[in-house]
Amino acid sequence: MSENPLDRIEQKLDALAENVDGRFNKVTGHFNELTGHFNELTGHFNELTGHVNELTNHFNKLTILHEETRDRVKLLAEGLGATNERIDRFEKRMDERFDGVDRRFDGVDQRLQRVETTMRTTFAQHDARITTLEKGRSA
Repeated sequence: MSENPLDRIEQKLDALAENVDGRFNKVTGHFNELTGHFNELTGHFNELTGHVNELTNHFNKLTILHEETRDRVKLLAEGLGATNERIDRFEKRMDERFDGVDRRFDGVDQRLQRVETTMRTTFAQHDARITTLEKGRSA
């Protein structure tokens, strides 16, 4: 006896659903991995912020004490200018990295939307086929 066409359709739908689930799980895995990297970058940024705050505290102490040594103040100010440039460069690199992470999240969102659209289209097509088959059987 031949296999029922609805059973074949159901098997194909099950296979497609498993395929979509697999892809969704893979995307979720990548998203979680990106989230982990983002959290790691945030941790590094917070640690560096703590170091910057420490540097700022030391600078404030030195500013109070160095009235006697104006030449040293001048050297410290030049050193702080270089530090600020490094901090600015670091902040720029961090901004670029965060922008990259944002772009990756946007890409993941776009892929998820495409998967959802494909699933809806596929299910609508299958519904139409099933309806046609059911009408043909009842006639």
